[in-house]
Amino acid sequence: MRVRLKDKDFELYIPRTRIDQEVSRLAAEMKEAGIGDRTVFVGVLKGAFMFFSDLMKHMPAGSRQEFVFARSYAGTQSTGRVEMQGLNTLALEGCDVILVEDIVDSGLTANYLAGQFQETGALRVRICAFLFKSEVYRGLREIDFVGIHIPNYFVVGYGLDYEEEGRCLPDIYRLLS
Repeated sequence: MRVRLKDKDFELYIPRTRIDQEVSRLAAEMKEAGIGDRTVFVGVLKGAFMFFSDLMKHMPAGSRQEFVFARSYAGTQSTGRVEMQGLNTLALEGCDVILVEDIVDSGLTANYLAGQFQETGALRVRICAFLFKSEVYRGLREIDFVGIHIPNYFVVGYGLDYEEEGRCLPDIYRLLS
């Protein structure tokens, strides 16, 4: 199955059934690691909204959910800069925090946010990424919970976009060369 977004063609890469399996597995892994009622989950918008929602359906009712907005891509390339909004409204002092990302590639956004959370007094910050491009990761922090390891493909769907299109696709598609 293929989709066209603006001037680019994408092919089906990860079907929704696999996405559901991986979200359930990640949730079980988190619970085994002691994630509980006092955990604060911070979703990174816009991309993580679908994954975040699916993951939260498996988490304890007493956990708290927060959001920040981050952008580091223009088209299909990272800009090397992170634009951020919402950090100043988070109350994380004394909390265990799980940073929930749709995808981690270079690690610029995840590492920056995790550092900011620790500076505001979070007890422990762990990173959860639905997709992880380990071959291009340059961050210093461990990615604690990983859904699916992928090569350095440009992907859309399940919250991920190409120039703001494709986020609502329930499956994940990769760019055709």
